Amino acid sequence: MLNNLLAKFAALTAREKQLFGATLFIGLLSSWYAFFYLPLMKEQTELKQQLATTTIQLTAQQQAATQLQHRHDADDKKKQLAALQAQYQSLQAQTHTLHNTFVPPALMANVLSDLLKHHHQLSLIKLETLAVKPQQLLYQHGLVLHFSGTYADTLAYLTALEALPWNFVWDGINYQVKDYPIAEITLRVHTLSLEKSWLDV
Repeated sequence: MLNNLLAKFAALTAREKQLFGATLFIGLLSSWYAFFYLPLMKEQTELKQQLATTTIQLTAQQQAATQLQHRHDADDKKKQLAALQAQYQSLQAQTHTLHNTFVPPALMANVLSDLLKHHHQLSLIKLETLAVKPQQLLYQHGLVLHFSGTYADTLAYLTALEALPWNFVWDGINYQVKDYPIAEITLRVHTLSLEKSWLDV
């Protein structure tokens, strides 16, 4: 049966082979999207929401502590201030802990491009950085990676990215077959940081 299928495939025109490859890719990409990408996005969204909630609480505690500092130093006020300061330090520690799970902005470009070099069948086309966006107490640093390669090599690269010890947020991926089986891939990601610094590309 396998020989028959191979013979039928060999008999197809170049255009038909491209259409077959595109159809196969869509099926494989759908499986990767359902079983890997969606769960990863859910986890990253929850982590991002947790970090945002913590920063909001941190800001509120900081404001409350500032207000108390401008009032009379009565014993009850001192106790309230001490409690707020303790809560503030705890929230600050949580914020730094969550922040440290994201890849540092200055390293993200190197991490993505160096990992790409280990997948020798993939070729880097272009690396772009996006403008830094403020998000409450955090800053969003975005990056767009353009590269080319086969579906199998692309999937291996994306799987390796998911296995990194650092987190970053997946904003989207575009896969276009240019010369089957070679495609051009555009990957958009960003990281979150407490520092307003540009990416080091």
